[in-house]
Amino acid sequence: MALVVLVVALSGVAIGYWIATKDLLLTKVVYTPLQVAEGAGATFRGTLEKLTLMHVTSMCFSGIGILALMAAASAIAIRARPEERTVERLRQRMVDLQLIILVAAALLVLIIIGQKLLLAWPRGLLTSGAAERFSVLATGYATHSGVSATVLIACAALPAIGSPMLTGPFADIIAAVLRN
Repeated sequence: MALVVLVVALSGVAIGYWIATKDLLLTKVVYTPLQVAEGAGATFRGTLEKLTLMHVTSMCFSGIGILALMAAASAIAIRARPEERTVERLRQRMVDLQLIILVAAALLVLIIIGQKLLLAWPRGLLTSGAAERFSVLATGYATHSGVSATVLIACAALPAIGSPMLTGPFADIIAAVLRN
């Protein structure tokens, strides 16, 4: 168990670090304009380094949380032993998966809010014209991240949320439609 926790934590840190430092969109849309503004004297020296450090730290902790939830979902999704395949037990596993997906959605919402606030922080250190232009870029990146997270959650949640529709009367209706 300790080994699984260690692997999840280290993998989360690695993924968070990669997202914060190697994401081409983040680099081109946020870091490069801020570097240009810093070079032109439109902001304080060290603003880019502070933003990068805060973003790397934030994404590392976020990566740990996301991978922990993925590990929990994987543990629940493992096929049950024959003696555990009772209706009550299977329903409980489905509820557990739905709960994990809801927690993951809440975590991703918090990550996006944190990113938006973190990317808005340098505006106070920029001159008014540069701050206005940087705000548009930072908002665009935060929106892109939010849409991407929403698509990921929708793809992950669809089987767990849609599975009740494939049982009972819904299954009968689908079977009847497929037969004809």
